[in-house]
Amino acid sequence: MRSYVDDLASRLFGQLRGAEKATLYLGREDSNFIRFNQAKIRQIGEVQQRELSLRLVVGARHATAELNLSGEAEVDRATLDQALGQLRESLPLLPEDPHLCIAWEGPSVEQVRQAKPPAAAQVVQDLVEAAGDTDLVGYYAGGEVQRGFWGSTGIKHWYSAPSWTLDWSLHLPDRDGERRAVKAILGGEAWDSQRLQQRMATCRRELAALERPLIHLKPGDYRTLLAPDGLAELLNLAGGSIGAMALHTRSSLWLRQLNGHALNPAFSLIEDTENGFSPPFQSDGFVKPPQVELLKAGALVGQLVSPRSALELGLTQNGASEYESPESLSMAGGDMKETEQLQRLDTGIYVSNLWYTNISDRSAGRVTGLTRFATLWVEKGEIVGPVPTMRFDDTLGRMWGTELEALGATPELIPSTDSWGWRSTASWRLPALLMKSWRLTL
Repeated sequence: MRSYVDDLASRLFGQLRGAEKATLYLGREDSNFIRFNQAKIRQIGEVQQRELSLRLVVGARHATAELNLSGEAEVDRATLDQALGQLRESLPLLPEDPHLCIAWEGPSVEQVRQAKPPAAAQVVQDLVEAAGDTDLVGYYAGGEVQRGFWGSTGIKHWYSAPSWTLDWSLHLPDRDGERRAVKAILGGEAWDSQRLQQRMATCRRELAALERPLIHLKPGDYRTLLAPDGLAELLNLAGGSIGAMALHTRSSLWLRQLNGHALNPAFSLIEDTENGFSPPFQSDGFVKPPQVELLKAGALVGQLVSPRSALELGLTQNGASEYESPESLSMAGGDMKETEQLQRLDTGIYVSNLWYTNISDRSAGRVTGLTRFATLWVEKGEIVGPVPTMRFDDTLGRMWGTELEALGATPELIPSTDSWGWRSTASWRLPALLMKSWRLTL
C-alpha cells in the first residue's frame, strides 16, 4: 500500500499549478472482529478500509476531499484527478484560515513494527478454552493498522503496526435485583495466550467472590483500592482537558493544578508516544516527540499543544492532534506490589472498574460515576463479599492529591477498545491506586 500511494502522490503532485500545495493522508486497516456470548461465537467478520484524504492549499486557503481507494490504479487516479479539480473550483470561494498549520518542512519519519496479529482461529480457541463453562460476553478486534502522510514539498511519514484488543466480561445470574459481573481488557501487538490465561484466572476468582451475599454500605468516605481499569476511566475523562486550548479557555478539569494546587508527589503523567500504539505523527504531518511530560511530582508541568493552538496562543507545538487529547498516556508506578495490594488496603473497597463517569464540577475538578464489575468489600486484607452499584463524587485534588496513599509497582497496559469508524490506537499504562478515602454519595 505504501508504494501504491507513493505512485498516486507523485502523479498528483506533478499536476499542481503555481502556488498550489497539497497533502495526502492515508488511513488503512485490515481488521478481524469477533463477538462472543455465553463463551460462543455469535458474529465474526473482516473489515478492510483504505481511506485517502486529499487537501489542496493555496496561501491560507485550503479544502479537503475524503476518498475511498479501490486498489485499482486507473480508477483511483481518475478519482484523485476529479477531486483535485473540484477542490480547485471551491478554493477561491473559501475564506482564509489564519491558523492553518501544515508541516511543509522537516524530517520524514518511518515506524514499522514486525509483530503479527493472531489468526482469528487462535483467538477463538484460546478464549473459549480459558472461559470454560462461564457466561462470557466479549468482543475481539485485531489486525494491521497503517497511517501515512505525503506532502507536495517532499515530506513523507509512514506507520505500520499490528494490534489487537480483547474486551470481555463474565456474568452470574441476576440475584437480589443486582447484575453481577467481572470485566477485563487485554491488548497488544503479538498475541499472548499465557497472559490471557492469567487474566482469566483473576476474573474467575473475582467472579467466585461475587457469589457471596451483598455487603450494603452507607454513603460516606471509604478506604479504596482502584484497579488500573478504573483509573483509566477517570483519566480518559480528564485527559481530554489537558490540552492547551482547554487550559487557555478555562474549560479544563486541571484548573486547580494550573493555578498551583499540586497533586500528590507520587502522581506523574507523560504522553508516551514512543511506547504506545499511536503513529509518531499526526494528520497535518507534524512529528510527535517520544515523550511529553504533563505532570511531574504532582505539579502540572506540560500540556498537549496542537500546531493550530500553538499559532493562536503563541506556544510551541508538540505534535498533538487537533483535539489535544492524549493517545499514549503513561503513569509512573509506586512501591505497592500486586501480591500485597489487598493487605495494603486492609479494610475498605476494592473497585475493579467504573461506569458512566462524567464531570460534575469542572472548575473544582470534580467527577462522578458508578461502581460496577466486581466492587468488593475487604476486611483485614480478605475479600468478604460484593458491594452493590454505588455512585461516587470526588475531586482530582482529593483522589490524586491528599487521599492518594500508594501506587501499584507495575503499570498495566490498557488499550482503547473504541472502533467508531476506525479501531483506536490509543492506550494507557497505569498502576493500581490506593486512596485513604473515596467519597460514595448514593
